[in-house]
Amino acid sequence: CKGSQGHAHVTCLAKQAQLSVEEGETMNADDMSARWSKWTRCGICEQNYRSLVSCALGWACWRTYVQRPMEAPAKRAALTTLGSGLMDGDRAGEALTVFQAQLKHAYKEQDEESITAAKGNCAMCLSNLGRDAEAVVINRELYAQIRKASGLEDIDTLVAALTLAKSLRALSSFSEARALLREVVPVAMTSLGGDHGVTLELNSNFVRAMCMDLNATADQLKAAVDLAHS
Repeated sequence: CKGSQGHAHVTCLAKQAQLSVEEGETMNADDMSARWSKWTRCGICEQNYRSLVSCALGWACWRTYVQRPMEAPAKRAALTTLGSGLMDGDRAGEALTVFQAQLKHAYKEQDEESITAAKGNCAMCLSNLGRDAEAVVINRELYAQIRKASGLEDIDTLVAALTLAKSLRALSSFSEARALLREVVPVAMTSLGGDHGVTLELNSNFVRAMCMDLNATADQLKAAVDLAHS
């Protein structure tokens, strides 16, 4: 866009993304994931779009592909982009409606991967809306499902455990959160390493679950402090 202030028109960003995706579709390109990322990430600084820009591009993406059949990959991806953009724009209620529609279609198609992703997105929206009791039900189900399919050592399982632990803390279910984390933290230490981001977050959540519990004993609090400094 013209000018020297470093600003870009949302319509120009949307057109750039649209043209890149259409070119890739025409050539049956192998880099469609990178092309699609132009809807969500700056191609120059590689930073994700945020807040109102992300929300506006989400709507622009959806309008671009809405006329395609629901089975089309671009339309399914556009629905995810819209939902994520609404979340970035602090419109979790609308995002929940989008992800619920996505979940309904995934069930219709019996697409297990899409079902899991849509459930996770719904749970995230519910948490942002303060509906933690509903979110924790979904997160429990997802953790059990991913653990059964991938094993406890898999990073997807450990991330699901982290998400569940956060939901449990939000409900003040500290003892259940500690029991979960007491099991998965050693596994994360072994499989990912102590410096991995997921391991560090699991440790942090264990300490918080201990320190926020008014019924925690002195020994339990000491153990939490020791872990925090380990």
